[in-house]
Amino acid sequence: MQVIVLLLLTVIVLVLIMLASIWQINKVAQLTIGKMHREIEYIINTGKVPDAWTKRFNRKIGLLKGERGNENKLLELKRRAKKCYLQKLDKLIDYAEKTTLVDGQDTRELLLERLNTVRREWVETDEREF
Repeated sequence: MQVIVLLLLTVIVLVLIMLASIWQINKVAQLTIGKMHREIEYIINTGKVPDAWTKRFNRKIGLLKGERGNENKLLELKRRAKKCYLQKLDKLIDYAEKTTLVDGQDTRELLLERLNTVRREWVETDEREF
């Protein structure tokens, strides 16, 4: 009798652990996918780099701007920032090409057309303007 109760309790605990793990994985997926969709929407609507992407670089740029003689370091940092932004945009474009979370093929084509237009604009933009 005790063995059966012990086995039953073990099964219940394992099921609860499994359900909690599935819930956690779903939450992480929702956050990740939601973040990408918000970034895509922001980029399409504004044509600008999302604030979350610029925080790290803006902090460093602010520190370098305060000191004299750092023009070359500042320009190099801005080049790295631009490269990073373009890489992140490329990942979003790749996601938009492959995701099934798009309304249809027409929507996907419009989305990709706008993202690629923004990418071309960013490529042509001088690093100093970012």
